This record gives sequence, C-alpha cells and structure tokens, in this order.
Amino acid sequence: MKITIGQLNPVVGDIEGNSGRIRSLLAQEAGKADLIVLPELFLSGYPPLGLLTKEWFQQGINKALQELVDCSARYPQTGILVGLPRTGEDGGRRVLYNSAVLIYRGLIHFTQDKTALPAYDLFDETAYFQPAAQFSTVQFKDQALGVLIGEDLWAEALPSPSGTGSSLQSSLSQLAGQADLIINLAAFPFYMGGVEELYTRASERARRLQTPLLLVNQVGANDEFVFPGQSMLFNADGEPLLVAPAFQEFTMTVDPAALTPLTGPRWQPAISTVHDALVLGIKDYCRKSGFRQAVLGLSGGIDSAVVCCLAAEALGSENVLALSLPSPY
Repeated sequence: MKITIGQLNPVVGDIEGNSGRIRSLLAQEAGKADLIVLPELFLSGYPPLGLLTKEWFQQGINKALQELVDCSARYPQTGILVGLPRTGEDGGRRVLYNSAVLIYRGLIHFTQDKTALPAYDLFDETAYFQPAAQFSTVQFKDQALGVLIGEDLWAEALPSPSGTGSSLQSSLSQLAGQADLIINLAAFPFYMGGVEELYTRASERARRLQTPLLLVNQVGANDEFVFPGQSMLFNADGEPLLVAPAFQEFTMTVDPAALTPLTGPRWQPAISTVHDALVLGIKDYCRKSGFRQAVLGLSGGIDSAVVCCLAAEALGSENVLALSLPSPY
C-alpha cells in the first residue's frame, strides 16, 4: 500500500483553508497513493479550544467534511485519513469526539475516536471531548489498519468514560495480530528532548505490538505551542524506516513494505532544534495573525540581540525595525 504522509501546517479556525489544503493534496496524489494521512484535528487546527463550543464552528466542520466526502468520489483510487472534531450522541445528549475519519469513494468509510484525552495545560481535551470506548481496526484495500490519535499511542488500559475505574473493553495490545499497520494521527508539541522521547515511545510500541507503525505529526505554531512535525515510520521490529524533517511541511508517498531501516542520526542537536522552533514560532505567529513586520528595542545586551536575529531570520531583515535603546549597562 502506498501512503502519502501529509505533515502540513494548519491554521486554527481556518476550516476552509485547511480543507482546501487537503483537497489540493488529494488532487496531487490521486492515482499515486492509496491513502493520504493528515495529523490530529487537522481540519480545525490544533488546539481549537473554545471554538469547539461555537455552533457555527461545528457547522463549518460538518460542511467541510461533506465537501471532502464529495471530492473523494472524484478520486476513487485514494482514501483520506484526517483528524477533526466530530459531533455525536451519548445517552441522548450531544457530545464531541476527537476523531480520525477515513473518507473513501464518496463515503465515510470508518471513524475512530480518541480514547486517551489529555487533561493538562492548554491540551485539556477532557473539557471538550468525550473519550471513545475502544480501539478497532478497519479493512482498507488489502490491509487491516489500526488507527490511533495522539496519546492513544502509549495508552494501555484506560479509565472508562463513566469514571468507574474499570478498563476499556479493548486495550491497545489487542491490536497486535489484528492490524497490518497502525497509523497514529498526532499533534505532539515541541519541547527539549521531546522528539527523542517520542521516537523511543513509538519505536517501543511498534516492537511490542510487532506491527509497523506510522506517526504523522502536525507541524507549525498555534497559540502558545510549536509543533515540530518529524513524522516517523517504523517496521514491526521498531526499526526506523523514515523520519521526516523537523519544523517544515513535508509530503512524501511511501510504500512501508519497500523501505529498509535507516542508519545514522535521527534528529538535530538540541540547541539547533530550539533555534528552529523559535524561528518557526515567530514566523507562524505573525503569518497567522495577519501581519508581516515587527518593531523591537535593542538594549545593547545579548537578550534583545538574539531576539532581533531570530526576528530577522523569521520575517526577513527588511521587515524588522530595531530601535536602539541602550541602558547604562
């Protein structure tokens, strides 16, 4: 099976723009790829936070989803696996799920909701989403796919939605032997050492389940977070077959069965990743907020000098006005 990795940079709230990126990628890859995979909550952008409480926002998601379904009918060779917030019902009440939706031949072929909802910092998904009750697989073309979302990657037995403390009906370990490939749609943020930790966890998970694993991670800066991308593909022994570039968009069509394990370094030195994260954070904050220029003060010290260098790299030196404001030091 040929899979297009869509490590793209969404804009939170720009449903039409994000949807347009998917349709463009589908038109580009149709006939070349069997499946296009995009990150967690890509259609809304991550994290959507309070937008999830707005009726107009969910209506926009539903409209964009239907447009993607209609669009897929024109490209019957290629499926789309994308993350989005999905409206559902639980006991007669309306709830939201953090979902992965497989769209194929003009239909919603499969839906998997996220089970392991984080409850920390701005990633408090428990404030908005209902957790799923189980993991499951889907038959797509000649492969059985297990679909995970974000922190589902390292979930084992999770608390039941009722809070009784009982474990889920289906644990992640049950995917072993059922799935030919596990796909993780993710939006894991950057922090020092985070890529190495994610790499280790994903490799260990593939090895424990004895199943190839593809992780497609969001790239770009949204709100207070920078997402590094660096999507990864492992074979059933936990060996890396592909590690995507960090801090940039990346699309590539691969056949996991045809790849051989990588050798050599997997990522950049730590200080280099901090630099690249800061530059991307500044660039995306300006671009997504709708302005191109910055004004800053230079005190004569190293702090403001470093900020000035980062701003010039992110925006172009012609778009940075630095005011000399020296202090007695």
